[in-house]
Amino acid sequence: MQFSKNKKNEIELKTKNATVIFDHKVAINDVELEGAGEYEIGGVSVEGIDDNLYVFQAEDVVLGAVDFKQKMSKEHLEKMSSCEALFVRLDGNVEDAIEQVNQIEPKISIYFGSNDARAKLVSGGIDLIEQDSVKLTRSDLEEERAYFFQSEND
Repeated sequence: MQFSKNKKNEIELKTKNATVIFDHKVAINDVELEGAGEYEIGGVSVEGIDDNLYVFQAEDVVLGAVDFKQKMSKEHLEKMSSCEALFVRLDGNVEDAIEQVNQIEPKISIYFGSNDARAKLVSGGIDLIEQDSVKLTRSDLEEERAYFFQSEND
């Protein structure tokens, strides 16, 4: 699977049979997910916890997606704890996001946000790798890494 930023300033995840778009809403192959519920689209299994939290199973990797507008409840943190990789849209308090990502403990973190958010991540001790795309396979989960995609809405 591969993450990249598209021309609409959205993050795309391409798998063998699906394209997942992470914007303020999440869509798989043009089917917009509507929050809580279970979905199976293009070989991607999804559990929608709410409008801002999703857990995906794709190509043998458990991936979470969260839009940090507010702190997650303890129950939501527990549901996200199975995530090996985590896509994090930084729209709110970056310090809260750092704290909660640390509680989830994903091997791979992929952050998307403003220049200001990037600076706060770095000052929070996160060693970011900035790239135009990130290829993710099962073997990539052996060491912890954090990636950053710059939002153009800065």
